Formats: sequence, structure tokens, C-alpha cells
Amino acid sequence: MPGSPGTNWWKAVFGSGQYRDANLAVSGGGEDNAYHVSFNYLDQEGTAAFNRLQRGGVRINTAFNMGRTSVGENITASRDRGYGGLDDGALGENNIIGKNIMQQPVVRSTISTGTSPPGRPSASPT
Repeated sequence: MPGSPGTNWWKAVFGSGQYRDANLAVSGGGEDNAYHVSFNYLDQEGTAAFNRLQRGGVRINTAFNMGRTSVGENITASRDRGYGGLDDGALGENNIIGKNIMQQPVVRSTISTGTSPPGRPSASPT
């Protein structure tokens, strides 16, 4: 397309990401016992489009002293979910950086009608 400004694919695909992290911990006890309970949550959007990591967890620790014996437990449960990015098992041209390098600048990031090209999720018009 002569005279076309082209598409800067690095600018179209990469941008700023948001990061949210929350932690809550409660602990206490007495002479013969102690406890600690903590909760955490992480929600991170990557700098690449359609890239996200979410993780949450809970941990419970207790201890009881009975004379010369101490009994307690540590219980941890967590869950994470991530998608996109470089860790999706794709190598070479099949990951987001490889596809970005191989994309031609004459290809528009959106069609002139405001819809996304075939095979790409819908983008909201700006």
C-alpha cells in the first residue's frame, strides 16, 4: 500500500499492564497456643495484549504446647490461572513475540469498519 503509514505492531500489541495485590494476615495466641492465618490475592495483566495471571491462597498455622510437647500444623491452599504470554508452550514464531516480529506493517490492526480482522478477538472502538 503505497503512502500507507503502516502499523507499528509493537505499539499495537504491547502497552502498560496493571497489577493488583492484596494480603491479609491475622495472628495471635496465648501461653499454650498460637495461630496465624493469612490470605493473598494477585491479579496481574501483562504488557502484551490478552495476557493475564491470577493467583490466590490461604495459609493456616497453629501450635499447641502441652508440657514438654509441642503439636501444630501448617495448611496451605492456593490456586492460579494464567493465559497468554511466553509460557503457553509456544516456541519460535508461535508465541506472541515471534508473531509480532513476523507481522507485516502494511496489515492494519483493525479493518476500516472498526471490526477486528478475522481470527482476532473483537476490540472496542476508541
